[in-house]
Amino acid sequence: MAPKVREASCTEEVKALVDFGITDRKGRAIGAQIATWEAEYVPVAADQADKDYGPEGWYINRQPGRYYGFRPWATRNGKHYGAMQPSYLYATTEEREAAIAKYLDSARKRNAKLFAPEEVTVARPR
Repeated sequence: MAPKVREASCTEEVKALVDFGITDRKGRAIGAQIATWEAEYVPVAADQADKDYGPEGWYINRQPGRYYGFRPWATRNGKHYGAMQPSYLYATTEEREAAIAKYLDSARKRNAKLFAPEEVTVARPR
């Protein structure tokens, strides 16, 4: 099992808006906000854990080191929409970029299907 670690430092979040080129039934542009950051996690010494943070302290069970995070959030007209999604941490920037690309591709496809223009069928006279 990975040791208990805590966040020692974290960069400022960088937020980017992505427009999928799709509109909902109310005419709002559908997209996502992607927040990215880097964080350093250090081990918490067993004898210090309860002293510093209490027995129910907040820890992450992972290997110490530098991690690259991202958090997606759906948007309408560039503003947050719906519940905030969980944060994800990766060991490399390449892993994070691949995860972001996968998320955006999936979200774009899901919204394109959900808000596809309705087919109009016209009855032909007989």
